[in-house]
Amino acid sequence: MMCNYGAQSYYIHLSKRYQFCFFFKNHKFYFIISFNVSLFLFLIKNNNPYKRKKMNVILQILILLITAFGIIYTVYLFLNKQNSRELNQLKTELKKDRQNFFLPNRVEAYQRIILLLERINPNSLIMRNHNPSLSAKSMQSELLKVIRDEFDHNIAQQIFISIEGWETVKNSKEEIVKVINLAANQLNENASSTELAARIFEIVSEIKTLPVESSINLLKKELQQLF
Repeated sequence: MMCNYGAQSYYIHLSKRYQFCFFFKNHKFYFIISFNVSLFLFLIKNNNPYKRKKMNVILQILILLITAFGIIYTVYLFLNKQNSRELNQLKTELKKDRQNFFLPNRVEAYQRIILLLERINPNSLIMRNHNPSLSAKSMQSELLKVIRDEFDHNIAQQIFISIEGWETVKNSKEEIVKVINLAANQLNENASSTELAARIFEIVSEIKTLPVESSINLLKKELQQLF
């Protein structure tokens, strides 16, 4: 818009100040761009109609240029804001579609890994695989084989869980292997599988929190964060 002005005389009219103000809104910020055009008396020394007409033409052209700039800038701000909104909406939709596609697989992966940890827990492992007729050495080999088979069967599930979660699973598996080997090494060569099982239970009871239990708790928290 063009700011209002008044003229007391012809000379005041020539020397007055023209101010053009444009108002723009961009998000929460407001910008006011002001253009000042001063016509000093020395530009037109004489009361010359030709010079007055020429200056009026220049002034009108300047007004048109400023107005065009204001319109272009306003359109630019509008289009930029519109594009940003559409881009954010597209990202949100893609994220939602990706989550809906992978969510069932991820939930199943967490369930299978938690089941794996439950199955290789020393207490559960021995209860399911204890054979009194085996020696301690044979029992040791059998337990390690079961752990290895369980782990290998679920190794592909790592692509659906977090890196941290998978690292805790691997560490838990290695700690259980260490417990079994430690118990076997503390027995004589003629020890039975029952003695090995008893020694494993003793070592486990001395551990305040088994790594496998910590891993299960971590995976459960990650699973809850998916919803």
